[in-house]
Amino acid sequence: MDEASQISQLTNQLKQANKDPNKDQPNKLKNMGLGDLGSPRMIFVRTFRWTLEAPSHPKVNMWVQKFNANYKDKTVEIEAFEDMDGHVHEWITDIVADACPRNFIINHYDGCGNTIFTNTYSDIEIKEHKVEYDYSKSDVLTHKLKMSYRQLQRSSNLTIH
Repeated sequence: MDEASQISQLTNQLKQANKDPNKDQPNKLKNMGLGDLGSPRMIFVRTFRWTLEAPSHPKVNMWVQKFNANYKDKTVEIEAFEDMDGHVHEWITDIVADACPRNFIINHYDGCGNTIFTNTYSDIEIKEHKVEYDYSKSDVLTHKLKMSYRQLQRSSNLTIH
């Protein structure tokens, strides 16, 4: 047997050894033992697919970079970049002065941009507001807020067919 025939025979043996037993049944789903985790309806909410919406100040949402919620203590921490037009500063000032509705919304999205659910935080109050200036850093000017809230309403928005 020549070298080309040996290679061909070995290739066929490897293909046979690696043959998929479900190949002849392409439409049959194989149970992987994952239960609901394997369901095509299962969507995991990701920590990087969200927006903060301040209904009274719509331009604030694009400047928010970080959001942490402590549901036990009913507090949230928000980090938002300062923008040159002062939208974030104006929102904070208006909350303190009670000059706007004291609420905001966190929208959670799936990988296609569909809203999965929203959390509406109402009756918010600013507990801390810090802005750090430091000549030794070249960071973006960031407002660091700690707020309390009295009410949280969660609304599911996603319909899976």
